[in-house]
Amino acid sequence: MRKIVIILLFVFGSLSASAQLLYTIDEYLSNMYYKVNYDTAYIGRPMGTKWTLALRTYFNWTSYNVSGVEEGDSYKFHLRSEINPKMSIYGGYLGFGASLSRSYKKLIGQTEPDWSFRMNNYGNRFGFEFSLAQLNSLNGTFSFWQDHYKISIALPRDFVSQTSMYASFYFATNNTKFSYPAAFTHSYIQKRSAGSLLLGGSINLNITTIGDSLQNTEIIRVINASLGLGVGYAYNFVLPHDWLVHVSALPYLVVLGGSQYRIAGEREESSAAEFPESVIVGRTAVIHTMGRWFAGASGQINYYNIECDEIRVGDSQWELIAFVGVRL
Repeated sequence: MRKIVIILLFVFGSLSASAQLLYTIDEYLSNMYYKVNYDTAYIGRPMGTKWTLALRTYFNWTSYNVSGVEEGDSYKFHLRSEINPKMSIYGGYLGFGASLSRSYKKLIGQTEPDWSFRMNNYGNRFGFEFSLAQLNSLNGTFSFWQDHYKISIALPRDFVSQTSMYASFYFATNNTKFSYPAAFTHSYIQKRSAGSLLLGGSINLNITTIGDSLQNTEIIRVINASLGLGVGYAYNFVLPHDWLVHVSALPYLVVLGGSQYRIAGEREESSAAEFPESVIVGRTAVIHTMGRWFAGASGQINYYNIECDEIRVGDSQWELIAFVGVRL
Protein backbone atom coordinates (compact mmCIF):
# COMPACT_ATOMS: atom_id res chain seq x y z
CA MET A 1 0.00 0.00 0.00
CA ARG A 2 2.82 2.37 0.86
CA LYS A 3 4.46 1.77 -2.55
CA ILE A 4 1.17 2.50 -4.34
CA VAL A 5 0.79 5.78 -2.46
CA ILE A 6 4.38 6.78 -3.36
CA ILE A 7 3.78 5.93 -7.03
CA LEU A 8 0.53 7.92 -7.09
CA LEU A 9 2.22 10.92 -5.48
CA PHE A 10 5.02 10.72 -8.04
CA VAL A 11 2.53 10.53 -10.94
CA PHE A 12 0.45 13.44 -9.68
CA GLY A 13 3.62 15.46 -9.03
CA SER A 14 4.86 14.80 -12.56
CA LEU A 15 1.50 15.77 -14.07
CA SER A 16 1.42 18.95 -11.98
CA ALA A 17 4.98 19.86 -13.05
CA SER A 18 4.12 19.19 -16.72
CA ALA A 19 0.97 21.29 -16.48
CA GLN A 20 2.94 24.13 -14.89
CA LEU A 21 5.57 23.90 -17.66
CA LEU A 22 2.92 24.00 -20.38
CA TYR A 23 1.27 26.98 -18.70
CA THR A 24 4.61 28.81 -18.53
CA ILE A 25 5.33 28.12 -22.22
CA ASP A 26 1.82 29.24 -23.21
CA GLU A 27 2.17 32.45 -21.19
CA TYR A 28 5.58 33.21 -22.72
CA LEU A 29 4.42 32.61 -26.31
CA SER A 30 1.23 34.58 -25.75
CA ASN A 31 3.17 37.55 -24.39
CA MET A 32 5.48 37.44 -27.43
CA TYR A 33 2.53 37.20 -29.82
CA TYR A 34 0.25 39.82 -28.30
CA LYS A 35 2.86 42.48 -27.50
CA VAL A 36 3.65 43.02 -31.19
CA ASN A 37 2.84 46.53 -32.41
CA TYR A 38 1.35 46.97 -35.88
CA ASP A 39 -0.89 49.25 -37.90
CA THR A 40 -4.41 47.87 -37.47
CA ALA A 41 -5.45 49.43 -40.78
CA TYR A 42 -3.06 47.01 -42.56
CA ILE A 43 -2.72 43.98 -40.26
CA GLY A 44 -5.08 42.08 -37.97
CA ARG A 45 -5.13 38.95 -35.84
CA PRO A 46 -7.63 36.09 -36.03
CA MET A 47 -9.85 36.61 -33.00
CA GLY A 48 -10.10 33.91 -30.35
CA THR A 49 -7.66 31.46 -31.97
CA LYS A 50 -4.20 30.19 -31.09
CA TRP A 51 -3.88 26.98 -33.09
CA THR A 52 -3.58 26.46 -36.84
CA LEU A 53 -4.05 23.03 -38.44
CA ALA A 54 -3.61 22.33 -42.14
CA LEU A 55 -3.53 19.35 -44.47
CA ARG A 56 -0.98 19.79 -47.25
CA THR A 57 -0.09 18.04 -50.49
CA TYR A 58 3.46 18.54 -51.80
CA PHE A 59 4.76 18.31 -55.34
CA ASN A 60 8.53 18.86 -55.52
CA TRP A 61 11.33 18.29 -57.99
CA THR A 62 15.11 18.44 -57.62
CA SER A 63 17.89 18.79 -60.19
CA TYR A 64 21.40 18.32 -58.81
CA ASN A 65 24.62 18.66 -60.84
CA VAL A 66 28.24 18.17 -59.84
CA SER A 67 31.26 18.53 -62.13
CA GLY A 68 34.96 18.48 -61.38
CA VAL A 69 38.42 17.18 -62.14
CA GLU A 70 40.05 14.16 -60.51
CA GLU A 71 43.76 13.54 -61.26
CA GLY A 72 43.47 15.35 -64.58
CA ASP A 73 40.29 13.56 -65.73
CA SER A 74 36.94 15.36 -65.81
CA TYR A 75 33.77 13.91 -64.37
CA LYS A 76 30.16 15.01 -64.05
CA PHE A 77 26.99 13.61 -62.63
CA HIS A 78 23.47 14.87 -63.17
CA LEU A 79 20.74 13.76 -60.78
CA ARG A 80 17.04 14.43 -60.82
CA SER A 81 14.14 13.35 -58.65
CA GLU A 82 10.76 12.05 -59.63
CA ILE A 83 7.72 14.24 -59.10
CA ASN A 84 6.61 12.29 -56.06
CA PRO A 85 3.47 13.65 -54.33
CA LYS A 86 3.71 13.81 -50.55
CA MET A 87 1.22 14.52 -47.78
CA SER A 88 1.91 16.38 -44.58
CA ILE A 89 -0.01 17.65 -41.58
CA TYR A 90 0.96 21.10 -40.34
CA GLY A 91 0.40 22.21 -36.78
CA GLY A 92 0.95 25.81 -35.66
CA TYR A 93 0.65 27.58 -32.32
CA LEU A 94 0.85 31.38 -32.11
CA GLY A 95 3.12 31.53 -35.16
CA PHE A 96 5.31 28.54 -34.29
CA GLY A 97 4.72 25.59 -36.61
CA ALA A 98 6.03 22.17 -37.66
CA SER A 99 5.20 19.57 -40.28
CA LEU A 100 6.35 16.10 -41.32
CA SER A 101 5.76 14.91 -44.89
CA ARG A 102 5.79 11.40 -46.32
CA SER A 103 5.14 10.06 -49.80
CA TYR A 104 1.69 8.78 -50.71
CA LYS A 105 3.45 5.56 -51.72
CA LYS A 106 4.45 5.06 -48.09
CA LEU A 107 0.86 5.62 -46.96
CA ILE A 108 -0.40 2.77 -49.17
CA GLY A 109 2.28 0.36 -47.98
CA GLN A 110 4.90 0.71 -50.73
CA THR A 111 8.60 1.16 -49.94
CA GLU A 112 9.39 4.88 -50.07
CA PRO A 113 12.11 6.19 -47.73
CA ASP A 114 11.81 9.87 -48.74
CA TRP A 115 10.73 12.20 -45.93
CA SER A 116 11.11 15.82 -44.81
CA PHE A 117 10.63 17.71 -41.55
CA ARG A 118 10.08 21.46 -41.21
CA MET A 119 9.86 23.86 -38.32
CA ASN A 120 9.29 27.60 -38.51
CA ASN A 121 8.31 30.71 -36.66
CA TYR A 122 7.20 33.58 -38.88
CA GLY A 123 6.63 36.97 -37.31
CA ASN A 124 5.91 40.37 -38.80
CA ARG A 125 9.43 41.55 -37.89
CA PHE A 126 11.59 38.43 -37.44
CA GLY A 127 11.21 34.87 -38.66
CA PHE A 128 13.14 31.66 -39.15
CA GLU A 129 12.73 28.32 -40.92
CA PHE A 130 14.51 24.99 -40.50
CA SER A 131 14.12 21.92 -42.71
CA LEU A 132 15.70 18.48 -42.83
CA ALA A 133 15.06 16.04 -45.69
CA GLN A 134 16.12 12.59 -46.88
CA LEU A 135 15.82 11.86 -50.60
CA ASN A 136 16.36 8.38 -52.07
CA SER A 137 14.30 8.68 -55.25
CA LEU A 138 17.08 10.39 -57.24
CA ASN A 139 18.35 8.91 -60.49
CA GLY A 140 20.48 10.14 -63.38
CA THR A 141 23.83 9.64 -65.08
CA PHE A 142 27.50 9.69 -64.13
CA SER A 143 29.98 10.64 -66.89
CA PHE A 144 33.74 10.85 -66.94
CA TRP A 145 36.37 11.53 -69.57
CA GLN A 146 39.47 9.35 -69.66
CA ASP A 147 42.09 9.62 -72.41
CA HIS A 148 39.67 11.83 -74.40
CA TYR A 149 36.93 9.18 -74.26
CA LYS A 150 33.59 9.81 -72.59
CA ILE A 151 32.05 7.03 -70.51
CA SER A 152 28.49 7.36 -69.13
CA ILE A 153 26.88 5.19 -66.48
CA ALA A 154 23.19 5.17 -65.59
CA LEU A 155 22.41 5.72 -61.91
CA PRO A 156 19.10 4.05 -60.92
CA ARG A 157 16.93 4.66 -57.88
CA ASP A 158 18.31 3.34 -54.58
CA PHE A 159 21.83 3.92 -55.90
CA VAL A 160 21.80 7.60 -54.92
CA SER A 161 20.87 9.15 -51.57
CA GLN A 162 20.83 12.76 -50.47
CA THR A 163 20.45 14.33 -47.04
CA SER A 164 19.90 18.09 -46.92
CA MET A 165 19.57 20.65 -44.15
CA TYR A 166 18.42 24.22 -44.69
CA ALA A 167 17.98 27.06 -42.21
CA SER A 168 17.11 30.69 -42.86
CA PHE A 169 16.01 33.83 -41.07
CA TYR A 170 14.65 37.21 -42.12
CA PHE A 171 14.02 40.70 -40.80
CA ALA A 172 11.19 42.74 -42.36
CA THR A 173 11.77 46.48 -42.21
CA ASN A 174 8.11 47.46 -42.78
CA ASN A 175 6.82 45.14 -40.06
CA THR A 176 3.99 47.41 -38.88
CA LYS A 177 2.18 47.22 -42.25
CA PHE A 178 3.49 44.05 -43.92
CA SER A 179 2.84 40.57 -42.48
CA TYR A 180 4.93 37.62 -43.71
CA PRO A 181 3.01 35.10 -41.57
CA ALA A 182 -0.29 36.18 -43.15
CA ALA A 183 0.83 34.30 -46.26
CA PHE A 184 2.49 31.23 -44.75
CA THR A 185 1.44 30.46 -41.16
CA HIS A 186 -1.94 32.26 -41.25
CA SER A 187 -1.46 33.58 -37.71
CA TYR A 188 -2.10 37.13 -38.95
CA ILE A 189 -4.44 38.68 -41.51
CA GLN A 190 -3.26 41.18 -44.14
CA LYS A 191 -6.06 43.76 -44.54
CA ARG A 192 -4.49 46.13 -47.08
CA SER A 193 -1.74 45.61 -49.65
CA ALA A 194 1.78 46.29 -48.40
CA GLY A 195 5.38 45.29 -49.02
CA SER A 196 8.66 45.27 -47.15
CA LEU A 197 12.39 45.07 -47.64
CA LEU A 198 13.76 41.79 -46.29
CA LEU A 199 17.18 41.27 -44.71
CA GLY A 200 18.12 37.64 -44.25
CA GLY A 201 20.61 34.85 -43.92
CA SER A 202 20.73 31.19 -44.92
CA ILE A 203 22.70 28.04 -44.11
CA ASN A 204 22.77 25.09 -46.53
CA LEU A 205 24.25 21.64 -45.97
CA ASN A 206 23.93 18.89 -48.55
CA ILE A 207 25.39 15.35 -48.45
CA THR A 208 25.02 13.32 -51.66
CA THR A 209 26.22 9.73 -51.88
CA ILE A 210 26.51 7.63 -55.03
CA GLY A 211 26.70 3.94 -54.27
CA ASP A 212 24.60 0.92 -53.49
CA SER A 213 22.60 1.97 -50.45
CA LEU A 214 21.48 -1.62 -49.91
CA GLN A 215 25.03 -3.01 -49.93
CA ASN A 216 26.50 0.05 -48.18
CA THR A 217 29.17 0.46 -50.88
CA GLU A 218 30.13 4.06 -51.48
CA ILE A 219 31.62 5.23 -54.79
CA ILE A 220 31.46 9.02 -54.46
CA ARG A 221 30.32 11.26 -51.62
CA VAL A 222 29.97 15.02 -52.11
CA ILE A 223 29.40 17.41 -49.19
CA ASN A 224 28.73 21.06 -49.87
CA ALA A 225 27.84 23.80 -47.39
CA SER A 226 27.29 27.54 -47.56
CA LEU A 227 26.49 30.52 -45.36
CA GLY A 228 24.81 33.44 -47.12
CA LEU A 229 23.57 36.94 -46.30
CA GLY A 230 21.07 38.72 -48.49
CA VAL A 231 18.63 41.53 -49.20
CA GLY A 232 15.27 40.99 -50.89
CA TYR A 233 11.71 42.23 -51.15
CA ALA A 234 8.25 40.82 -50.42
CA TYR A 235 4.76 42.08 -51.18
CA ASN A 236 1.24 41.05 -50.12
CA PHE A 237 -1.53 41.92 -52.57
CA VAL A 238 -4.94 42.03 -50.85
CA LEU A 239 -7.69 41.35 -53.40
CA PRO A 240 -11.49 41.52 -53.10
CA HIS A 241 -13.49 38.65 -51.58
CA ASP A 242 -10.81 37.68 -49.02
CA TRP A 243 -8.04 36.73 -51.44
CA LEU A 244 -4.33 37.29 -50.73
CA VAL A 245 -1.42 36.96 -53.17
CA HIS A 246 2.18 36.94 -51.93
CA VAL A 247 5.39 37.26 -53.96
CA SER A 248 8.94 37.54 -52.62
CA ALA A 249 12.54 37.06 -53.67
CA LEU A 250 15.55 36.92 -51.39
CA PRO A 251 18.98 36.37 -53.01
CA TYR A 252 21.87 35.53 -50.68
CA LEU A 253 25.53 36.26 -51.30
CA VAL A 254 27.67 33.34 -50.14
CA VAL A 255 30.14 34.71 -47.60
CA LEU A 256 31.44 31.33 -46.49
CA GLY A 257 31.18 28.00 -48.24
CA GLY A 258 33.00 24.95 -49.52
CA SER A 259 32.80 21.45 -50.92
CA GLN A 260 34.36 18.14 -50.08
CA TYR A 261 34.33 14.99 -52.15
CA ARG A 262 35.47 11.47 -51.36
CA ILE A 263 36.27 8.80 -53.94
CA ALA A 264 35.68 5.16 -52.96
CA GLY A 265 35.82 6.09 -49.29
CA GLU A 266 39.56 6.78 -49.49
CA ARG A 267 40.72 9.80 -51.48
CA GLU A 268 39.32 13.03 -50.07
CA GLU A 269 39.63 16.61 -51.31
CA SER A 270 38.25 19.85 -49.84
CA SER A 271 38.06 23.31 -51.39
CA ALA A 272 36.57 26.67 -50.46
CA ALA A 273 33.88 28.43 -52.49
CA GLU A 274 34.97 31.16 -54.85
CA PHE A 275 33.64 34.70 -54.46
CA PRO A 276 31.08 35.86 -55.41
CA GLU A 277 28.56 33.02 -55.50
CA SER A 278 24.88 33.22 -54.65
CA VAL A 279 21.80 31.38 -53.40
CA ILE A 280 18.40 32.56 -54.65
CA VAL A 281 15.07 31.85 -52.94
CA GLY A 282 11.77 32.87 -54.48
CA ARG A 283 8.33 32.32 -52.97
CA THR A 284 4.72 32.90 -53.94
CA ALA A 285 1.35 32.06 -52.39
CA VAL A 286 -2.38 32.46 -53.10
CA ILE A 287 -4.78 32.17 -50.14
CA HIS A 288 -8.54 32.43 -49.83
CA THR A 289 -9.96 32.96 -46.34
CA MET A 290 -13.45 31.79 -45.31
CA GLY A 291 -13.90 32.73 -41.66
CA ARG A 292 -11.78 30.35 -39.63
CA TRP A 293 -11.07 28.24 -42.71
CA PHE A 294 -8.52 28.95 -45.42
CA ALA A 295 -7.27 27.23 -48.58
CA GLY A 296 -4.78 27.92 -51.29
CA ALA A 297 -1.41 27.06 -52.78
CA SER A 298 2.18 28.18 -52.42
CA GLY A 299 5.34 27.71 -54.44
CA GLN A 300 9.05 28.00 -53.71
CA ILE A 301 12.23 27.94 -55.80
CA ASN A 302 15.68 27.39 -54.29
CA TYR A 303 18.66 27.74 -56.60
CA TYR A 304 22.37 27.79 -55.97
CA ASN A 305 25.44 27.33 -58.14
CA ILE A 306 28.70 27.29 -56.18
CA GLU A 307 32.15 26.85 -57.71
CA CYS A 308 35.17 25.75 -55.69
CA ASP A 309 38.73 25.07 -56.78
CA GLU A 310 38.13 21.69 -58.39
CA ILE A 311 34.38 21.17 -58.20
CA ARG A 312 31.18 22.99 -59.16
CA VAL A 313 27.85 22.18 -57.51
CA GLY A 314 24.49 23.33 -58.87
CA ASP A 315 21.13 22.61 -57.29
CA SER A 316 17.59 23.60 -58.31
CA GLN A 317 14.63 22.75 -56.09
CA TRP A 318 11.03 23.45 -57.10
CA GLU A 319 8.08 22.96 -54.79
CA LEU A 320 4.32 23.41 -55.07
CA ILE A 321 2.01 22.98 -52.06
CA ALA A 322 -1.78 22.84 -52.03
CA PHE A 323 -3.39 23.18 -48.60
CA VAL A 324 -6.60 23.53 -46.64
CA GLY A 325 -6.67 24.49 -42.97
CA VAL A 326 -8.54 25.89 -40.02
CA ARG A 327 -7.75 28.24 -37.09
CA LEU A 328 -8.80 26.96 -33.68
